[in-house]
Amino acid sequence: MSDLSPLHFLRPWWLLVLPVTAWLCLAVSRRDDPLRVWRGVIAPELLSHLVVGESRAGRFRPIHLWAAILVLSSLALAGPTWELETPPLDIDRASVVIAIDVSASMNRDDVAPTRLERAKQKARDLAVTRAGARTGLVAYAGSAHTVLPPTDDPDVIAHYVGALSTDVMPRAGKNAGAALAEARRLLSGEEIPGAVVFLTDGIEARDRAAIVREGQGVGLLALAVGPARGFASVDDVLDVVDLTVDDADVVQIAEAVRSTGGETVLAEGRARWRDFGFYLVYPIVFLALFAFRRGFGLRWTVAIVVSLFLAGSSDARAFTFADVWLTGDQQGRYWFDRGDYLRAAQHFVDPFWKGASCYRAEDFECAAESWAALEGADARFDLGNARARLGDDRGAIEAYEEALVRRPGWDDAEHNLALVRKRLEEPEEVDPDAPPPTFEADDVRFDDRANRGTRGEVDLPGLSDEQIGELWLRGLKSDPADFLRMKFAFQEEASDRARASEDNP
Repeated sequence: MSDLSPLHFLRPWWLLVLPVTAWLCLAVSRRDDPLRVWRGVIAPELLSHLVVGESRAGRFRPIHLWAAILVLSSLALAGPTWELETPPLDIDRASVVIAIDVSASMNRDDVAPTRLERAKQKARDLAVTRAGARTGLVAYAGSAHTVLPPTDDPDVIAHYVGALSTDVMPRAGKNAGAALAEARRLLSGEEIPGAVVFLTDGIEARDRAAIVREGQGVGLLALAVGPARGFASVDDVLDVVDLTVDDADVVQIAEAVRSTGGETVLAEGRARWRDFGFYLVYPIVFLALFAFRRGFGLRWTVAIVVSLFLAGSSDARAFTFADVWLTGDQQGRYWFDRGDYLRAAQHFVDPFWKGASCYRAEDFECAAESWAALEGADARFDLGNARARLGDDRGAIEAYEEALVRRPGWDDAEHNLALVRKRLEEPEEVDPDAPPPTFEADDVRFDDRANRGTRGEVDLPGLSDEQIGELWLRGLKSDPADFLRMKFAFQEEASDRARASEDNP
């Protein structure tokens, strides 16, 4: 609050109550002034000497209580704000790349069962905690390699995390700088970069320069699965989270990633102003307690307070006690922050937040109906997601195209639009319950003659990651650990060849 320039009101028309309150105070004061009728008859310098008894000018009167309640209520309903909050679905799309240290020191058993196994467990827990968000995976020792690009499937991450061990790495060492560079490469294609999370027992001092250089523009965190002294050289350039026996460390990392994604959305101007009028409820309630004093008009006080707060909610829900003090949107935000999205959707009046609650509760029809009333690029994008989840591919395409009109070049919208168009063009899938066709061979022959094939070599280092993955999926390698070992070895060999050609042009 050192800079008050962002201070403004979301519903400034409620401030019209302030001049009405001032007029009411003057009118009541004039009406209740016992000397009013005498001021026109007796000279003012004589009237003060003719008054007998205590003056009422400085006494606290019921009108003062009314004025305070009306002023605070008008300010609360006007919605004072000075801080931006990010849309909930945008924050959850923040990407993160987990960089797991697979060096020899991670096999130590001072953390049960070993440092590496505990790091792998935390990686799986983080992926589950961020289910629905995009998480990538990088493994590093003396070299760094991509295990998985960002994906929103925690089961795939768990499958590959389980295959990591020190013997799959082609080079010994602990090159955290190379891991960060590889993670940055993966995040470069993400709309909301998010953060890089190191799961390691320490980062060496020689990597500090690379961490500072490559860490620009992304959040940097590290889960310490070893002694704190292992991070002494970089503890001022990244946030170090201590290992815990429960999931408190994972929750802390997830919240930090969420905050990083929120800062990116704020920088891009895709955020909403937070309504701080809620906090004025407490002084209003305190002042309302004085209405129980004799002569302070209890019935009128309750009637005005109730009417003012009901005016902030236009939904048709059944009246509850909470409606006296909180608007529908304030109650909805209370339940949304606590993960009860169904109840939040029942309270929200704001169509954006109502749609977000319905989407989280997997009521996609309600989400689509809420977002359809909004015109912004974010609302059109979210509407496309809801329609896609409902199977309305044509409606989703229309929404994504409208989002791109409002925000050209939006990577997420273009990506989702391409996916839905591809799904729409694909032929209908065969019924999985239908019996498969049967074909009998006309003739079966066995070639028992040896050495009749042609021998040759395949340039595996020249294969891309996608081609290597395709070979594995076809059955070349059935063990993910063997696949990763082969992939990392080929990548490292290709890197060595590239460095050699640079040194010897």
